[in-house]
Amino acid sequence: MITVMELVAHPAFKEFKLLAGESGLYNPVLGTAIFEWESPDDVERTFSEGEFVVTTLSQAKNDVSLAEKCIKLLIKKGVCAIGIKTVYFKEISEELKLFADENKIPIFFFLNTYFDDIIFTIKNALISNSMNTDYESKLTRLLKANSDSDTILEIAKEINPFFLDNIICCFASLNNKKLKNEEDIEQTYTHIMNQKYNKLLDSKNLVYSIISYEGGILIIYTVKSFSTDICLEFMDFLDKNGINNNDFKMGFSNSYLKLENLAMAVQESIYANASCIIDNEPILFFDSIGLDRMLMPVRNDAWTKRYYDSYLEKILAHDVIHNSKIMETLIEYVKSNGDIKLTGKNSFQHSNTIRYRLEKAKKLLNIDESLECYPEIFTFIRLYQINKILKKE
Repeated sequence: MITVMELVAHPAFKEFKLLAGESGLYNPVLGTAIFEWESPDDVERTFSEGEFVVTTLSQAKNDVSLAEKCIKLLIKKGVCAIGIKTVYFKEISEELKLFADENKIPIFFFLNTYFDDIIFTIKNALISNSMNTDYESKLTRLLKANSDSDTILEIAKEINPFFLDNIICCFASLNNKKLKNEEDIEQTYTHIMNQKYNKLLDSKNLVYSIISYEGGILIIYTVKSFSTDICLEFMDFLDKNGINNNDFKMGFSNSYLKLENLAMAVQESIYANASCIIDNEPILFFDSIGLDRMLMPVRNDAWTKRYYDSYLEKILAHDVIHNSKIMETLIEYVKSNGDIKLTGKNSFQHSNTIRYRLEKAKKLLNIDESLECYPEIFTFIRLYQINKILKKE
């Protein structure tokens, strides 16, 4: 399912200007139709609820009252939105705007976009995943924009032209370890999109986008003004959309007061989610993921990669040649917070076996017996776990 708001974020609708009915931007789009020469009596039998209707109002080009009567009939029919090509009419009355607002049906003006392009875009979006593919490419561009505020704002408006300034993001991945392939993720995403919670939505104060991205689901939540309970409100919103910590591991960004920070918020939520997966936590906020806040952003830095790759090569080569389990032991050692007895218990190995493997690792990595021994092993293993989860740019 797609909504009017998601649809008009498509480049084909870049010229569309919203005139009224803003609170209906989350109306689901179920089809599309052209209204041109039909009479008022034809509306009831010709058009269906949920259709995105485009028109020039050519039937009533010399009669303003007839034109507005036709628009009201379409609104009463329950179409999802109306796009008026400004060939004959370049304004609508305040009365019609109020009527559209009350009935939550958006009315747009446009001029240079062809009907055929609009119809094709809508039909294609309804039968394929093209809309989400567009979002994925935009998000990839967004995350590569770094601190370029102008580019970030431009891409943000491409993702959703109605985004508000105050933002917080959540990146959610499936909690069930058996559900990891793309088909499972896509089915889950589709289910969520079909369960959208719209009862209390007011797009003047709340605008969001839900996007399937990199094996998870990204939720961008923007509001007109933050409250002290913004995190609780966001979690309640997610729960009503079918996203909760029973089914998902959920990483949250910090909240930001300017849309130009969107790239930062998205990346923070992805990093927090990665920490959730590594530490098997249901929910984590970016500010609570400790050293990961530094390691994740620099994991692909040339110096970091040289350090990490040299360690990884030595350990894996030794494990292959000697059929040993040094890497497995180091992972469990870090998971056990450096407790040798606990490492042995969890590995079903004697403590002396764990000590032997740790000594072998220290020699391979040229790590001495100083106080930095554990932090260095921890940093290496943490990078290993991070690189297994996060896509390498």
